[in-house]
Formats: sequence, structure tokens, C-alpha cells
Amino acid sequence: MCREDLNYTCLQFNQCGPLSVLSGTTIVNDTTVIRNSSTVGVNSPTGIDILGTNSDSIIIVDMGNNRIVGLWDADTHYKNISVVATEYAPGQSLSMPLDVYVNARNECDIYVTNYGTSQVVLYSNMQTINPLPSIVAGDGASGPGLDGLYFPYGVVVDSNKNVIVAPMMQHRVMFWPPNALNGTIIVGHISAINGATSMDLDAPLGIALDEHNSWLYVADSNNHRIQRYNLNDTWPCNGTTVAGGNGSGPRSNQLSYPSY
Repeated sequence: MCREDLNYTCLQFNQCGPLSVLSGTTIVNDTTVIRNSSTVGVNSPTGIDILGTNSDSIIIVDMGNNRIVGLWDADTHYKNISVVATEYAPGQSLSMPLDVYVNARNECDIYVTNYGTSQVVLYSNMQTINPLPSIVAGDGASGPGLDGLYFPYGVVVDSNKNVIVAPMMQHRVMFWPPNALNGTIIVGHISAINGATSMDLDAPLGIALDEHNSWLYVADSNNHRIQRYNLNDTWPCNGTTVAGGNGSGPRSNQLSYPSY
């Protein structure tokens, strides 16, 4: 994840095994020319995903510009970048999009968490007109109910197109089947309160799902840890700390506000 608000830059590393290099190649920054756009560069990108397992194209959440952009052929041509989406409905602009998930089984479907409407938006085949984008999680409410999302951040999708999303300010992870009006809680409290036990979260951000749809990994930001959950368990799921969990700090057994 890039944090240009902290003067960080997206870097590309080509290496098998443990990383030992300390520098990379900048492929997108605030001066990159984007085709068919009056705005130059990206502004505070917050999410990134690869377009398929064998692809060298990247989908980027350009949060500060309220849009999704694509970098095509990133390994060979860093200047081939264009806008993928700016609206979640006709005439309705994205408002602070935060994360993106590319469906690896159908690599033209992308899912975006849109903070401004408290929803998850699906762009089938990366199209914005035919078909139109659709809302696959959240009804626009931001309270503690199961029908809404408050500050949706990380998102993944399983092999059955069930959406798994982490609404940061509800301190939980939600599961939304296709066409569902309400979500169900995978991790966290029914009253959307934060906590620090193995069954609690405090401002979850990035999430990841293993290829077998069995294990969910959550960046539990304010608890400075990465939690792992068995999705075959029933709620409330009891998580295992796989990184951090020893307070905020620079030591090898610590993390500081992990986000992805």
C-alpha cells in the first residue's frame, strides 16, 4: 500500500525469496501522465491489486482524486496508465474510495470500498456503462446495524462471490452473500465496539483471504497486530495473532498501526 501523504512512493521489486534490496523502481507517482485525464499523477493512493495471477497490470485506488486507475504492462511500460472508473452510478462520483479487489477467477471484475457512501461497488468486466456498476454490500447507512457499513476499508471476495469487508469504525469483518440485504458478522462485536481480545478488533484495515477460502487475515490496526481466523468456525471467531500483538514499536515482534 502506498502512502503518498507521508511522502512514500510505490516501488516495484523483482526478486524470489526474502527481500534484501533497499530500493526499487518508481512506476506511478504524482507526476505520472494519465491518459484521458485532466489530472496529472495519483494523490494518496490507498489500495492496489494485480489484474490476475499471471498479469503485469495493476489496479490502483487513487483516493485523493476519487477514482480507480489501471497501470497496464507494468513490467515493461510504466507510462501506459488510464482511468478505469470515477463514478459508482450515473452522475454519482466516487467519494474517498479506499481499497480494491480484483476477482482472480474473473479478472475483469473489480470491487471497490467507497467510504463516502459506506458501500462496496462492483464493476463487472471493469465496465462503467454496460453493465452499470452495482452495489454488492452496504445500504448507505453507517450505524451499527447489519445492513450498513461504517468506513468500509479492506475487501476480498471468495470463490462464490461472497464479499468480505472490514468496516473500520464498526471494528468487525462482515460477510455479504450475493444479493443479500444484510451482512453477517465474521469477526467482532454485534454492537460494533472495539476491543483487544482474540475475538475483538480495533480499527481493522486490510484483509486477505487464502486461495482455499479457509483462512482470513486481518490487519488489526489499533491493536498493532495481524490476526488469522478460520472461516470454518462459527461466530464469534477466535483469532490467532500471527504477527505483532506486543504493542506499537520497532522491534522484530512488534508492528505499528498495520494497514495492509
